[in-house]
Amino acid sequence: MQDKISIVTGVRNGERFIRQTVESVLQQFGPRVEHIVVDGASMDRTVDVLKSYPHLRWISEPDKGQGEAIEKGIRMATGTVICILPADDMLLPGAVQSVLDVFDGDPSCRWVAGRCRIVDSDGREIRRFITWYKNMLLRFHSFPLLLTECYLSAMAVFFKRSMYDEFVPYDMDKTTEHDLWLKFAKKYPLKTLSRYVACFRVYRASNTGSFQVFPAKRALNTVLRHGAGHPIALTMARINYYRLVLAYSLMNRLLR
Repeated sequence: MQDKISIVTGVRNGERFIRQTVESVLQQFGPRVEHIVVDGASMDRTVDVLKSYPHLRWISEPDKGQGEAIEKGIRMATGTVICILPADDMLLPGAVQSVLDVFDGDPSCRWVAGRCRIVDSDGREIRRFITWYKNMLLRFHSFPLLLTECYLSAMAVFFKRSMYDEFVPYDMDKTTEHDLWLKFAKKYPLKTLSRYVACFRVYRASNTGSFQVFPAKRALNTVLRHGAGHPIALTMARINYYRLVLAYSLMNRLLR
């Protein structure tokens, strides 16, 4: 049986970019892809945008946050492969087909990660050095390396629904995507793509643009839970935590 990909987007008051996100999936559209949008009772025009796309599967109701929205979307999914696409990010042309080719070519494959560009609020590529750095780490992916820092971008990661279900219950509002990737990587090999499959947008109001120390500390604690037997990786994780806090504090001053 051929795999089908479910793209899951959680959104609340996302009228600024949600149309671009939906359009980026629509251009991939076919019988082997569906797009599910879970709206957290938006007060802006987000729902009006969603209503204008008959191909979408969507709901709008109050929720406790982005994590709960994603979990709802995954429960709604009919595909065997899941991708979490935030409401201000985009897939690149041909991304879904390139991922399907990997799964079709290797039935034992459980998850795939491609490259991801960073763009600003106007869609212009920024922070190319960070992209180059993450691509380098992705090329040499291993579980100990993933312990040192998270170089996987959620919108460029595609994973089997059955693998996600293996780790349920899983509360995405109380932990991080890095935690989920580490759970996957500890047990299953990752297939990597050398092509760009997505863009994530960084601006002052975005999750990345509004980087805070406490979520970063939570991510570090996630690594420490998984890292038994990897003392060098854990030392690097601690160093990278402080480097990350400093780097984002400096870069976010430059955001428009």
